[in-house]
Amino acid sequence: MLYDTIINGLIAGSLYAVVALGYSLVYSVVGFVNFAHGDLLAVGVYVCLALGTGGLGWPLAVVVPLAVAATGLVSAAVGRTLLIPAARRSSLAALLVAIGVSVVLQSILAAVFTSEAVPFYTDNSLGRPVASWLPMKWLHVWTLLGGVASVAALWLLFFRRSLLGLEIRASASNPRAAQILGLRREYVFTVVFFISGVFAALAGIAVGLDDRVVVPTLGFSLGLRAFVASVIGGIRSLGGAVAGGFLLGMLENVVAALVLKVPLLAPHAAALSKDTLALVVLGVVLVWRPKGLFDQGIEARP
Repeated sequence: MLYDTIINGLIAGSLYAVVALGYSLVYSVVGFVNFAHGDLLAVGVYVCLALGTGGLGWPLAVVVPLAVAATGLVSAAVGRTLLIPAARRSSLAALLVAIGVSVVLQSILAAVFTSEAVPFYTDNSLGRPVASWLPMKWLHVWTLLGGVASVAALWLLFFRRSLLGLEIRASASNPRAAQILGLRREYVFTVVFFISGVFAALAGIAVGLDDRVVVPTLGFSLGLRAFVASVIGGIRSLGGAVAGGFLLGMLENVVAALVLKVPLLAPHAAALSKDTLALVVLGVVLVWRPKGLFDQGIEARP
């Protein structure tokens, strides 16, 4: 039981961490919370569906990179044309526009496809168990490894080794100084939205493959919990967002396991919503540490 709880916590945590990175990155660099970020998970899944089993019938290995790139471009286009101009006016304007984009994306997906649940790669081999003694699917192994590898590559290779990555860190550290020094702020902002879209698509496709059905609102609940994870860890810190994701994933599964152990609470375990638990944890953390548990800012990370 303990082993299952740890494994499930790590898998959930890796998904939260990947999505939370998008929230943290946009907030650190652009300066507002992109509440349309969660719906990009659904965009990635439905692009995958259109190119794969629900449309052209292309194999998953070909479809995933195309869907990830397409979602990144959608995110960059929305950010550049709608969210960034709104953010220049005020954070409230950016917030309202982001909420509007979220609703529009869900409506477009429902109109183009359907608002009902549709099958998604139901015959993929990733659903097979790794071994009879190991309670994990191959999909879960790749989700966990892919999440860790993506985060490591973003930080160790991109942010520390590339000129563009250094520009992003500089923009996050001191936006005014970055502008005075002539850094390509508009280009940096666009790249930041593209990266956040890529990470959202990866998480959304992993969820779709695991559930084997998709709906236009697929990203809302996961996006909410990932946002909570980023705030818990410290939304200005990429490392804090990742840590918050894994922390929330473990807490969810530990609490669910403990509830099942208590006779009085076990009959009500199904009523314990993950969203509710996430918001309770968020409230406790914000009272104790308003800036998050690991808030140091992106520029302070080694």
